[in-house]
Amino acid sequence: MDIDCDCIACTPCFCRIASFGNGYALGSGWESGESVRPPGIGGNRARYSNGSVEVVSVRKTVSGSHSGTGWWLAQRSSAVVMLFAGGALFAGYWLSSPIGFTTWHAVFQLTSIKLLVWLLVASLCLHAWIGLRDVLMDYVKPVGLRLALNVMFILALAMYVVWVSQILWSVNG
Repeated sequence: MDIDCDCIACTPCFCRIASFGNGYALGSGWESGESVRPPGIGGNRARYSNGSVEVVSVRKTVSGSHSGTGWWLAQRSSAVVMLFAGGALFAGYWLSSPIGFTTWHAVFQLTSIKLLVWLLVASLCLHAWIGLRDVLMDYVKPVGLRLALNVMFILALAMYVVWVSQILWSVNG
């Protein structure tokens, strides 16, 4: 069977040969070699050379997402960073003697502590944004509203990171 598909990435996952039960009878009026797009089915145009075979190309709906593996990995990585950075800060606090203002001030003058706290907050914001993004994609169906909420959350979380940066680097000796 000779199928000439003009979609961008033609693999068996994207273009499939339709069988009975798809709502279209095989050979339903399209002539051999004609470029087809059945009504009600979105997708790339595909050609078929055998009059008894119908080719239907399936296109993913636009939703602002891809496979999700990269975001899943980023969220898990940010969780690991939060675990180690938060654990190090908590262990340092727990193992130290009673801390007063002068001790806190001295501790936060160290660049390594500033970076560790900033890394913790940045990872927390990234982790929160990925979670919010997933919730918005699952439960907010209007694309415009979802985009507006996504931008609002991104701006708020970015402002939090900038605010923490200003606080951390305002501590001087």
